[in-house]
Amino acid sequence: MNDKQNDKLRMNAVTFIDDWGKVRLTISISDDGSPYIAVLNPSGEISALFSVTPDQEPYISRTK
Repeated sequence: MNDKQNDKLRMNAVTFIDDWGKVRLTISISDDGSPYIAVLNPSGEISALFSVTPDQEPYISRTK
């Protein structure tokens, strides 16, 4: 993902960071209204996306 996409996904999100600052989970809603959880690495880049909608099975998209 490029920086513009990363910035867009981080907007209006709730982010949880572990005590060591190594894992960040961001919960937000995509442009189409679907909720997702993004896993960010320590530098803030998105390494995986988890998306679930009520009418679908869980969907995992790895970006790296």
